[in-house]
Amino acid sequence: MGDLLRHAVQSQRQRLIHLLTESGVYYKSKKHLDDWTLSDLEKEYRYLKDNGLLSNRNARNRDSET
Repeated sequence: MGDLLRHAVQSQRQRLIHLLTESGVYYKSKKHLDDWTLSDLEKEYRYLKDNGLLSNRNARNRDSET
């Protein structure tokens, strides 16, 4: 069970990192997104989405995955 949960969290983190870097707002090497917690990544994604700072394509892709 622990491995399954760890894998799910890691997959979600990687998906959010990909969406944030693909948006052009963050650069993976500069912002160290790999060091952020899942909660931090989710909060940042929601903030960018709510303030119209993400492309519509990224927002639609993310919403359809949850």
